[in-house]
Amino acid sequence: MERDKLVKVFDNNAIAYDKYRPSYPNEAVEELIELSQIGTNDKLLEIGCGTGQITIDFLKRGYEVIAIEKGASLSKIAKSKVEKYGKGQIINASFEAWMPNEKFKLMISAQAFHWIDKEKGIDKTLGLLEGNGAIGLIWNVDESQETEFWRQTSRVYEKYLPLKQKRKSMEGVIREYWDYMNNRKGLKNVEIRNYKWQQRYAKDDYLGLLSTFSPQMSIEAGMRKKFFKEIESIIENNGNQVLRYYKTVLLFARKRD
Repeated sequence: MERDKLVKVFDNNAIAYDKYRPSYPNEAVEELIELSQIGTNDKLLEIGCGTGQITIDFLKRGYEVIAIEKGASLSKIAKSKVEKYGKGQIINASFEAWMPNEKFKLMISAQAFHWIDKEKGIDKTLGLLEGNGAIGLIWNVDESQETEFWRQTSRVYEKYLPLKQKRKSMEGVIREYWDYMNNRKGLKNVEIRNYKWQQRYAKDDYLGLLSTFSPQMSIEAGMRKKFFKEIESIIENNGNQVLRYYKTVLLFARKRD
């Protein structure tokens, strides 16, 4: 299955994923806590924790997090990071196969839930939530499409990732989840919130970031080397740095009693 192959890209490059992938705005985390009304005695479930970027945000605030991660290398890094908090548990398993015997107050998933079939994923999540439990899905979306750097690199992407190989945009994916959750009978209080921010990358950091994305890393090895070389040249011509504009999207919903 193509989805499984692409998920392996992240696990095979777990160290780079941990080093280069951006975190999430504190405002998004705080508003999710406020919306869900969780207390520090409540137990949270995280689906697809990666190397624990947002897991740590909740552990630092005193919450207990049970996090599921399919990738063995990703989960190993996450385990090493959460050990000192004492309340975090990383389980190396697929969410679809995992069978817990407890309920949760909040399910969170950052940059990961779209790797799960949304109907089956929401169905299973609802079965794992307490009666007044909530769902918080979070994505970082690149909004740099109007920059000169984006225009300069677009020709490189068209060359190595032609249109027929391109996948649905993250904005499109989020719209699908928004529509589905709005019409899902088991959910209520569905809302979406956006948080704008930006990050400046040095050349090596930006190339490292690109190495964590499945479309770029799915390019055949020889062609991938040429792709990165051309992107590197454009970065060098732009002062050896890239300014990226982000929008973090929080999609929230509460379980209907």
